[in-house]
Amino acid sequence: MGRDKPSNRKTAPDSAEPSRANAIPAMPLCWPKLKPKRGLTVAEIVTGHIFLVPGLLDFAECDAFIKLADEQCIPTPGAPKRGEAFRNNARWSTIDEECARRLWVDTGMAKLLSGWRHPDGKVPVGLLDNIRLYRYGPGQRFGKHYDDYFFDSKGRRTEYTLLIYLNAVDDRRYRTSDRPSGGETVFYAGRMQPVNVKPEAGLALLHKHGADCLQHEARELHNSYKYVLRSDLIFE
Repeated sequence: MGRDKPSNRKTAPDSAEPSRANAIPAMPLCWPKLKPKRGLTVAEIVTGHIFLVPGLLDFAECDAFIKLADEQCIPTPGAPKRGEAFRNNARWSTIDEECARRLWVDTGMAKLLSGWRHPDGKVPVGLLDNIRLYRYGPGQRFGKHYDDYFFDSKGRRTEYTLLIYLNAVDDRRYRTSDRPSGGETVFYAGRMQPVNVKPEAGLALLHKHGADCLQHEARELHNSYKYVLRSDLIFE
């Protein structure tokens, strides 16, 4: 996620995550049509760091992105290099301004976050056009790491990672047995109790990245599949 790094901040960025420079150029894809959701709310889970927006995508929109993930995602190649966070999920990345615009405007996210202010006075203005899809299967995970920021083509910096879960891991359509599924996103910080975010269809997670990023991981998935849509929130 982002220029992902393992738990030691002194190590080099994890080059395994596609950046703007090496993301696959946009192909003619049929992106799902998105519509604004009524009654969207944003819940602050950890002050200034972790926010949740339930129902940002509906079930039909999630299913459409899942179909794209099944068509496009490819396995993570080989073992991680020295200094990289371990991950073994399938993924895909592309540059697409139209998809970023749809996710920002058409869902109602832009209106919902219009009152946000960064401590330095900047405001959120859109999503990074590097769109990523992740698919996790049984036994797959993403180890503890930090997310770094990106700059867009106009030189504006991202401040938050956006993850949109496309399915609930306990949905029987995706489970391979009746045992607990795992797959939570877990955040750690000093003496703070770990914060667990359980995937639910359409749930958006925003978390601060860059120098203030909390260490986090995607826990191993045991008996299910998990699909995630990823971008980053740009401030100006």
